[in-house]
Amino acid sequence: MPRLRRRLSRTIMVLLAVGSMGLLAACGSASTGTAQNSAAGPPVKGGTLKIALNADPATLDWTSTSAVVTRAVSWNIFEQLFALDKNYVERPMLAQSAKVSPDKLTYTIKLRTGVKFQDGSDFDSADVVASLERWGKVSGTGVETFQHVKSVTAEGPDTVQIKLKSLFGPLLIDLADVRQAAIMLPSAIANAAGVNALEDKQIIGTGPYELESRTPGSSIVLKRFDQYKSLTENWGGLAGAKAAYFDKLDYQIVTDPQVRINGVQTGEYQFAVNVPQDNYDQVKTMPTVQPFIVDPYAFLAFVFNKQSGPFNNVLLRQAAQYASNPSEIGAAAVGNKALYSLDGSIFFPQQAALHTLTGTSLYNDQNIAKAKQLVTQGGYDGKPIRLLTTKDYPEFYNATVALSSELEAVGFKVDIQVYDWPTLLQRRDIASDYDIFVTTSSPSFDPTSMLWMIPGGWSGFYTSPKMDSLLAQWVKTSDPAVKTDLLGQMNETVYTEVPEIKSATLSALYVASKNLQGYPNWMDTTFWNAWMTKN
Repeated sequence: MPRLRRRLSRTIMVLLAVGSMGLLAACGSASTGTAQNSAAGPPVKGGTLKIALNADPATLDWTSTSAVVTRAVSWNIFEQLFALDKNYVERPMLAQSAKVSPDKLTYTIKLRTGVKFQDGSDFDSADVVASLERWGKVSGTGVETFQHVKSVTAEGPDTVQIKLKSLFGPLLIDLADVRQAAIMLPSAIANAAGVNALEDKQIIGTGPYELESRTPGSSIVLKRFDQYKSLTENWGGLAGAKAAYFDKLDYQIVTDPQVRINGVQTGEYQFAVNVPQDNYDQVKTMPTVQPFIVDPYAFLAFVFNKQSGPFNNVLLRQAAQYASNPSEIGAAAVGNKALYSLDGSIFFPQQAALHTLTGTSLYNDQNIAKAKQLVTQGGYDGKPIRLLTTKDYPEFYNATVALSSELEAVGFKVDIQVYDWPTLLQRRDIASDYDIFVTTSSPSFDPTSMLWMIPGGWSGFYTSPKMDSLLAQWVKTSDPAVKTDLLGQMNETVYTEVPEIKSATLSALYVASKNLQGYPNWMDTTFWNAWMTKN
């Protein structure tokens, strides 16, 4: 396997503020939609929430994949030591506190006690050690983090100590990251799974819902975990208090978007994800349905295979970038101008401490003549470009068609290959199977967890001495001015080395029954603290 690159107590917050994590300002979500309706009365316990998913998760192992459809289900099952609150600030979840040594090389983490796994076993330090060691081998963020980790040891049943080889300021924020997350598993399961994706029988977490059944291609059913031990703090996001009001969460795989919309309208489902943004005006007029706009959600990206084929040549990647027009692609993908935007930064505008436009001059800089010149200069041989896409996400397919036309306009031949989403996820990791694939990149909270950008840390086979150097400087500095400069250099490196084409930023559209109450509309589908009222 190629080497991958890759309320907190007042004391912790102060420590973070003086470390590199001090740069990470809370970025507020611009999500809109109905939250808890105060007129609806107190929460109602019971019933089954039926959710229409647009794609079937290839796995429910939230550590082994960055696929949004996996975490949309799995973060109702699993928890982390630290978790992001509604403002994207890390909070202790299964951890109780953390103490950082003066040299910032030793982190001593006290664990919550009385927490149980869904198999009835007690959560303790041995589980943390095994889970983190697995995360450090399987997750792109974990592998990057463990380049700096000397040891992870249990110091009694409720204490874990992480010793670093070298300064690594993003440690806690990476432990709270939502992409290929550091989920806690029983030690026996973590050890048995190793680097392999968890089997369904190994899907055992500490969260408010546990897996009851899974029928691939059809349904995933979660049931309330009655021994769940909740926090009391109202932090929102993935942190704080979690009350499982529903008896069950029943996820149905429904790939047709209009069927998802109609199903919520008729009451067959109470929630549907990833409704095409073009349907927003239609959904607003439905008397029984409420829309939720999730912003920030993700930016569209076209990821190159940089190991083999034509795009191991940076000149041809640059040619494709000059050929693309993010505005045209955004319009093709979602149609409604209110639901896409253009921004060149590798971070989202809501992430004030991380967002900079320095180094982004090549974003949205379509230049057909320059693209044609680079196609010739790069020695393109005329072989069709295999461009992988899916109709499970209509915006992906629509964006792919738009990019294909732009590539052909500058001399590339394009072969659009359409797969269901799980198959595309498999093929994108095989260098001989594609040249470009379409995806989206949801918010990351530190450059070291930005999997698409970390050399070797994700699909696409990216290697970059320049990016390696920038990331090495990043993890050792706490100077905000230095960090801002590094972020600008990272932007510039992305647009000159072109590991992917960063395109339009999209908002997501979800729809729900108007009887759904308490839904937070935060990043994705979390259903604790939500309930249904009667008609």
